[in-house]
Amino acid sequence: MTQKSNIKIPVITGPTGSGKTSVALTIVEKFPIEIISIDSRQVYRFMNIGTAKPDEDELKKAPHHLIDIRNPDEDFNAGQFVDEVNKLVPQILERGAIPLLVGGTAMYIWALEEGLFNAGETPQKIKDFLNKQFEENGLEALYQQLSKVDKETASKLHPNDKQRILRALEIYESTGKPLSYWKKETQKSFPYSLQKYIITPDRKLLYEKINKRVDVMIESGLEDEVKNLLNMGYSQKNNALRSVGYQEVIDCFEKECDRETMIEEIKKNTRRYAKRQLTWFRKYKGINLDENKSKSIEQICEYIRGIENV
Repeated sequence: MTQKSNIKIPVITGPTGSGKTSVALTIVEKFPIEIISIDSRQVYRFMNIGTAKPDEDELKKAPHHLIDIRNPDEDFNAGQFVDEVNKLVPQILERGAIPLLVGGTAMYIWALEEGLFNAGETPQKIKDFLNKQFEENGLEALYQQLSKVDKETASKLHPNDKQRILRALEIYESTGKPLSYWKKETQKSFPYSLQKYIITPDRKLLYEKINKRVDVMIESGLEDEVKNLLNMGYSQKNNALRSVGYQEVIDCFEKECDRETMIEEIKKNTRRYAKRQLTWFRKYKGINLDENKSKSIEQICEYIRGIENV
């Protein structure tokens, strides 16, 4: 294992639409920086508009990593992310540059800080059993069930976080021990600490930005992008396309729904996603930045100046 460094790697994070990329691209003009993306969807090729991927001009401003490294039918998870970052950070430092982590996939940041464990593959019969419980009794019942067997984990999850509630119950049912137990047994594999800057704009302003952003995505050709993916043989069977924006467009194609209804669904689901992200980021220890872009940039630049010669 690489010896733990006293350098805290800077991170710019926050909910979707909060302006992370814009802040990062302003900062790279001032320092020798290489950006590592913390985005679980920008890793996929051919998915540019719906993931708000930096365009060609933006990508030229600084080296970018972990963008366009998988096809939409390939998996990419938190464990693979940690492995990639473990390789990239020392390489970037060796080149005399500063690694800057940018993105809003909270689980990836959590994996870097808290470590990961291998509870093994959950038997399909357990997954089927829990999914049936969800269909019959709803998510609230599953959350209450998790609270009984793993109060610690339940207290850290939002009651509407279906994916993580199901995963925590899968781990308990398949191993006989709660997720909180396994996390305490986990050894952290990332040898650096993180200096987190969390952009937390006013919710009303954030929602307005999200609505405008979706309109821009539609105008930029999101529907054609989805058609191209489907013509290439990809579908909602691929996890990459079960994402906000792509899922609604595919549903509309299949059901021949009203286009305006589709757009409103994308906006609604994106706002909901941002709300879940805000809930998650409130639990993080970091430096909160408001929507004052110039002030936020100066705070981050001040920190980077301090580590330039470390």
